[in-house]
Amino acid sequence: MLTGQRVEKMSAEVTLGDGVLVLEDTGFPKQGQASVGVARQWCGRLGKVENGQAGVFGAYASRKGYTLLDRRRYLPDEWFDAVHRERWRKCRVSEDTRFKTKPTLALEMLRTVVQAGTVRFRWVTCDEAFGREPAFLDSVAALQRWYGAEMPHDTRLWWRRPTTAVPVWSDRGRRPRKARLVPGEPAPQRVDQLAAALPPEAWHASLIKEGSKGTLVAEFAFQRGVAVRAGLPAPAVWIVFRRGVGEQPELQVYLSNAPAHTPVAR
Repeated sequence: MLTGQRVEKMSAEVTLGDGVLVLEDTGFPKQGQASVGVARQWCGRLGKVENGQAGVFGAYASRKGYTLLDRRRYLPDEWFDAVHRERWRKCRVSEDTRFKTKPTLALEMLRTVVQAGTVRFRWVTCDEAFGREPAFLDSVAALQRWYGAEMPHDTRLWWRRPTTAVPVWSDRGRRPRKARLVPGEPAPQRVDQLAAALPPEAWHASLIKEGSKGTLVAEFAFQRGVAVRAGLPAPAVWIVFRRGVGEQPELQVYLSNAPAHTPVAR
């Protein structure tokens, strides 16, 4: 983790108000069982479940540069059973260690950076390992940051905000207090279904970068929508659809809580 003079130097050299905090989990293949946190788990570097360690990392990027900020080691839940206690002793894992999900570890790092106030940034980006967790996204928003989070294809949204109301009390049982969808209102749809329903003119090609393997281009579509929380409409969000250019384009979908007036180019 960057501290002290290194933070001050980095902050002066590369941070900008519209900078980006990048949250990412990654795995490290390992042979054997002696390393702390080692287990059979998903390893993004290999693209499959394999024996290894995992961690969550926070990095900073702006138009002026980029740097690693912080990291957390992830302990799988199986490490908290009685069988692994001897490994805890050998690996010097503190006895007061508690299980924390990867989104929880990422939020710890984010809050630390925000509270320190030495690194300026508006945006937080992450993949679907974090984006699929509504509580994580709401926590990022509560810190007054804009997220750009990849979502799994089974994420459900509304194009428009449906009408909700507290049901009329029938004079029997408990008086209703929670709002529900008004009968006849549509159910939220999967984001891949929403993408398939977009007209051709909604898609626009955009240059992403000039890479070592040539120009990287994808098609994008930007729409406003309404997120779902506990089956009810919640925050208004940007839905960013991305698909490759080719015969079988891969679809990726991102959500952002950036304001409605945010330019598409941003």
